[in-house]
Amino acid sequence: MDSSRAFVKDVKRLIIKVGTAVVTRSDGRLAVGRLGTLCEQVKELNSNGYEVILVTSGAVGVGRQRLRYRNL
Repeated sequence: MDSSRAFVKDVKRLIIKVGTAVVTRSDGRLAVGRLGTLCEQVKELNSNGYEVILVTSGAVGVGRQRLRYRNL
């Protein structure tokens, strides 16, 4: 096993960064189904002993929605 795979094998904490495109739909609204799937995956990782840190601000998407812009 090479050294990079050995490192991953011992990881117990995962940091997952999701951007605006993941948390919002193409119309700028919240992607509830996608977020639900992501939550299920995080739950599964946690059940398998991983500490999961999910990072997202969603600021771009919220700003777009507030300003009624589709693209910035």
